[in-house]
Amino acid sequence: MSVVAGTLGTTSRFGDRKATAPDPTDPKAQQDAAIDVDDVSTTEFINTLAEDVKILWKDSIAINSTAFEGEEDGKQTFIGSKTETALLSFGRDHLGMGPVSVERSNAQLIQMIPFDSGRKCMGVVVQLQNGTYRLLVKGASEIMLGHCTKIIRDPTKAVTEASMSGDNNKSLNQIIDTYATRSLRTIGLLYRDFEQWPPAGARTQPDDPQQAEFSDVLKDMTFLGV
Repeated sequence: MSVVAGTLGTTSRFGDRKATAPDPTDPKAQQDAAIDVDDVSTTEFINTLAEDVKILWKDSIAINSTAFEGEEDGKQTFIGSKTETALLSFGRDHLGMGPVSVERSNAQLIQMIPFDSGRKCMGVVVQLQNGTYRLLVKGASEIMLGHCTKIIRDPTKAVTEASMSGDNNKSLNQIIDTYATRSLRTIGLLYRDFEQWPPAGARTQPDDPQQAEFSDVLKDMTFLGV
């Protein structure tokens, strides 16, 4: 498995047209293919992104993951689920990701939220250099979209947010559906910044008052990409 296509926001897209070609025998797939979700090559796409957007994307892959580096049949590789290892390979090949162990040790990890089959997602909280906190979440795209009230404004300029409009929501659902018709598994990436952790008003876990209840913070998220 590998990452062959993706979208940040609603209009910044990349993809391997050959790898994501729709089934020629499926009329719906052909209709959905009219939505051009594969604008440029991965390399061209990455070169258009703002540096802080690339860092946010890299962290969403490297830090919010349970996969790790190891050895199989005498070769260095990533070990974990196919989805997780595909994302890590993408981060290494295209986002300047260093060794996973180094990326994680350099991050100020505050809280880890394991994958939950009910919520269909996992998350991690890191403290940024400016002292604020960032919640990174990834999971099933169509479900993740429901937790968002904002969307990244322009990935080519900076990590800034805009309100999620009805048109944004419709476009993202259409993009997710189009990827699905091409037999692609989609993963949604979200984030949200906080001034303090645990956030004001959020319940804390009974056994650790420094850990927030995930259900209280998994809202008003910003949609980064799919």
